[in-house]
Amino acid sequence: MVTTFLWAIFLCRGTLGADSDDGLNKQWPQWRGPNGSGTSSEHNLPESWNSNSRNIKWKVKIPGQGNSSPIVSNGRLILTTAYESSKLVISQRVVSMTALGLAVAFFTGAAVNLFRKFRDRTKKITPPPERLLAEHFNRLFTAITSICFVSLALVACIKPQYFDLLCEKFEFLVLPRRGHYSNLLSMDKGSPGTLWLTSGGIALLGLAVSVGFIRAKSIWRLLGAVVIFLSTYLFVKFTVLDQWKFEIELWKKMIYALPALMVASWHMLNYLKIRFNKGIQLRTKLAFTPRGVLLAPWSYIWSKVEIHFRHKNVWRFGNKWTLFFAVLPIGLSALVFIPSNFTQSQLGAERAAVCLDAKTGKILWIQPVFTAPQERKHSENSYATPTPAADGLHIIVNFGSGIACLDFEGHILWSIPDPEYVKNTRYGVVSSPIIVNDMAIVVQECEWDSKRSTWIAAFEKRTGRRRWKIKPTNIYGCYTMPLLYQDGAKTQLLISSWEILASYDIESGQLLWS
Repeated sequence: MVTTFLWAIFLCRGTLGADSDDGLNKQWPQWRGPNGSGTSSEHNLPESWNSNSRNIKWKVKIPGQGNSSPIVSNGRLILTTAYESSKLVISQRVVSMTALGLAVAFFTGAAVNLFRKFRDRTKKITPPPERLLAEHFNRLFTAITSICFVSLALVACIKPQYFDLLCEKFEFLVLPRRGHYSNLLSMDKGSPGTLWLTSGGIALLGLAVSVGFIRAKSIWRLLGAVVIFLSTYLFVKFTVLDQWKFEIELWKKMIYALPALMVASWHMLNYLKIRFNKGIQLRTKLAFTPRGVLLAPWSYIWSKVEIHFRHKNVWRFGNKWTLFFAVLPIGLSALVFIPSNFTQSQLGAERAAVCLDAKTGKILWIQPVFTAPQERKHSENSYATPTPAADGLHIIVNFGSGIACLDFEGHILWSIPDPEYVKNTRYGVVSSPIIVNDMAIVVQECEWDSKRSTWIAAFEKRTGRRRWKIKPTNIYGCYTMPLLYQDGAKTQLLISSWEILASYDIESGQLLWS
């Protein structure tokens, strides 16, 4: 998780001026300010700041990751954040410790096995001379692929964020797609397609490595290679959509499966015995010349390729060390692929509201509001982007996965979860709630090709009872924050979207004009 810091740069002068305590009691209770217009009458605001500037009054570390702007109400700062749930943290620790244990056991077993081979060689217990070179080369190939796989598996289980750093080195995996950029080398849980490809490619390599420890002349090696090819087909066939709900090109999928295919192909070649038989034949040929007929001997080289199955103890799997080295890569592969794609994605993240003292920056309380799966989102978005809204008594928060109201002591007054949100989001939640009169208005935008349309709803801020809800078909894909417009005694809700500007009545949700 990226660490979030809250800088008190706005506590210097102006609306929340540090020059007087009165400034701290002024309000900025929602996105775009008190009246929702985005304007302020304050002056003498700081024009620049940095970590060493005198304009910084305090700085505090906020747990988790969130991009919401803080609001000010009753001398308190309120913002939202998201961090991994306690169950997810426990699951990740179990996976990390198990993966580390398997890796240590693998390398320890390899060292012990190497020592035994060295000891047997000193006692002149060696394989037949005609097999020595092939066996050494096969062991070298298996050792290199094993080290590569175990290293990748450890990084994927313990420090998956390192794969995001590799994207700068492998630019061919970051290609534009209809104006967007798809980061395919990633373990981001909000990007199912990239998570599937990265973890699946590593898992396939682990399965291929495990086959390499089976006896070269055993039918189980051949069957193992066949399983790798079948798993690759299933891996490519069932690759999920990327974070923008686009199908990933076949050649991109095959890049991740290529290492496993190469290793499996090598195993199949080692199961076969290929021999080239060469020979020389002499023949004569009649050549007609002006001086008569000439017998011209000539020769050519011929060769014949013989391919045999290396049948010997064909159903024998191997000794106890064979079983040891075959099982551990399979276990590591399962740890890389299954939790990240199936179990951990359902444990989700905690969406929480944070309250701080505006004068000192002291965190007064952190209240988890929703625990939900980490949805598909834009790579630059977060799981807690919408800014809260407050009226001095109530705090309204929107996380996409649900809407809630809290009091200023951090108690949840009411909450409305939205379990279908995760299935229908594409870029993640953006729009902040608005408090107007006795209502909280929320806009939840979806894409034009989503299974459900955009909706706008008004809730009573004290009880959470829905006042009205509409589903406009012409509002989608722009993720804008509505603007309150005062037209005499009537307040309108303005929303700009795809080639349209629409106005709605805040009391009924009726479309006024577009």
